[in-house]
Amino acid sequence: MDLISIIVPLYNAEQHVTRLEEILGQTYENLEFIFVDDCSKDSTKERLLNLQSRHPERAINVVSNPHNMGAGATRNNGLSQTSSDSKYVFFMDADDKAEPDMIERLHQKALADNADVVICAFYVHTDPNKPQDFEIKSIKESLLNAASIEDVRAHAIAVEPMPWCKLSKRSFLLEKGIYYPDVTVDQDFCWTLQLILNANKVSFLDEPLYHYLITPNSLSSGKHPFSIFEMVDYSTEYLKQQKFFDLLKDDLIDLSLDYYNHLLPRIAPEAKAKFIEQFKPMCQKLGFSADSNKLHMRYKLFRLVPKLSDEPFSLRARLKRDYYHYQKVQAVLANIKKEQEKL
Repeated sequence: MDLISIIVPLYNAEQHVTRLEEILGQTYENLEFIFVDDCSKDSTKERLLNLQSRHPERAINVVSNPHNMGAGATRNNGLSQTSSDSKYVFFMDADDKAEPDMIERLHQKALADNADVVICAFYVHTDPNKPQDFEIKSIKESLLNAASIEDVRAHAIAVEPMPWCKLSKRSFLLEKGIYYPDVTVDQDFCWTLQLILNANKVSFLDEPLYHYLITPNSLSSGKHPFSIFEMVDYSTEYLKQQKFFDLLKDDLIDLSLDYYNHLLPRIAPEAKAKFIEQFKPMCQKLGFSADSNKLHMRYKLFRLVPKLSDEPFSLRARLKRDYYHYQKVQAVLANIKKEQEKL
């Protein structure tokens, strides 16, 4: 039976340590648990050690970072602590839950498909006091219908970025050097890009096996609004380096425009002007113009080109995509104007 490593980063999570009792009860038996404390200021580490002492039947390793490093680097440290004979790795968050047979189901799928990565659907809970109220995040149709790894890569940005819905081969992660990058936030997105674009086989299990709890403090509130520019910088450079930029450029533009529009009204007034100033340079980094006049001209061309073909690489399809971006840019510019009037 393959050894599987479950890695959990923790910071000031004393109230969640009791939840880890549940993950110890997975139906898959050959597990090692690596709990990494990121220099918590509360009793997280003490409670982890207590959990370890109460479950000698389980392989539990409690690790401490040398200094506070953040969630991404903490997961990297956890990966470095896995046993050399571990075959698969699963990252989990301390405040979430999993179906009792989650690891068993993911492992079965990985073996059946000889997959480097297996991704499952998951539940989303917004109120810890109402566990019966939830949304199911299913696997997107474009991924379920992918006939090859090339098809999966073409939809890499559609993959849910969170690490805790993914079981990965440990050897694959280490051989390809897939680690969390040093960016402020959006590390999950950057990590998942590496994962999907380097895998030879990605499988999907469209069954919800993980329970993700969203708390008010975990929602994007504009606390790190400028992280979007780090994400764009990292993603464009990585995609160009790996020669996937042309393939994923349009999806990255869509994501970036939506994300920017989401952050704009949530930014503190004193930072808003600087954030607005960086919109057009961000678009230039992505390789397209935020000049609405230019984009509108391309829309006019789109209307003039006969509808001979809507194939993905046809001229009409390209112009149609530009018009779609034009509509999104117009929405962003309208919001920028609205926010500027408030300053």
